[in-house]
Amino acid sequence: MSNDWISRLVVRGPAGDVEAFAKMATDPRIRAHQFDNSTKHRGRLGLSFTALLARLPPGWGAQLDHDITEPWALSLDRPVRLKGGMLERAYRFQLSHYVPDALLVQVSKQYPRLCFVLGWVEPNIDEQASRFIHAGHSSLYRLPEKRKRVLQAGVPADTTGGNPAATDGNDAVLWALVEADWAMMDAVVSHWDRKADLVLRRIRRSSPTKQGTSARRRPGQP
Repeated sequence: MSNDWISRLVVRGPAGDVEAFAKMATDPRIRAHQFDNSTKHRGRLGLSFTALLARLPPGWGAQLDHDITEPWALSLDRPVRLKGGMLERAYRFQLSHYVPDALLVQVSKQYPRLCFVLGWVEPNIDEQASRFIHAGHSSLYRLPEKRKRVLQAGVPADTTGGNPAATDGNDAVLWALVEADWAMMDAVVSHWDRKADLVLRRIRRSSPTKQGTSARRRPGQP
């Protein structure tokens, strides 16, 4: 990844674990300008890679990059309730000069019942990719060229010849490119939906339910 890419981090899992991660990721010193205006007052939750690194168990962050650039233009989607007491939180932000993949892999070891999907789109180097992270392991996905061409099909040709005075043409191309970038972000993040569903299903099966707990008889109980 390179300078100024748009990013999205989606966290899914048992509600308590998702909320615990959200608190771990929040630095109380985060300033309001990190958030966009629409979400500034949605709560105190934020996303700080410095906070995540500082709260790793001793020694876990020894090999990680400590020269961190924090995300900006951060917005938090409203939490989404999933089946079986599961919850989804999505963080949208911009980032540069720092790749948080290895840090999130370490964090995932602390939260083995969570699935993390980190997606990024870097227009300057034409990169669109995502990483699925779970229990200390990760997998990478890059958007195929064929799919990219489909999502960029609506971008008009730049007929201004690079003339800065022709703002109307430039604006049309710019906004079409922005919309294509967000469509590609949706594509690389949603690529992992099926895998995340399978992992969460396995986690639900392995977690004791209230019904199962109440149905167990005590020793000597008829």
